[in-house]
Amino acid sequence: MPEGRPIVSDCGSETYEIARLIDYFLQPLAKTSPAYIKDTYNFIQHVNGTRIPSHAFLVTGDVTALYTNMDINP
Repeated sequence: MPEGRPIVSDCGSETYEIARLIDYFLQPLAKTSPAYIKDTYNFIQHVNGTRIPSHAFLVTGDVTALYTNMDINP
């Protein structure tokens, strides 16, 4: 079994409709943030022409243990 947690659809659950409503109102607000990046192409547009100092390190990260306190083993 690969490391991680299962992804389960929330469609039809008790909280689904309220989550959709909240998302409807938050999406436009999120897009106004200077930190908002739509996709890879938008990121490239943001950084195109940016000079990176020679002493700088470029790094990426990926979340692999977001919910470490949840026991997913039955």
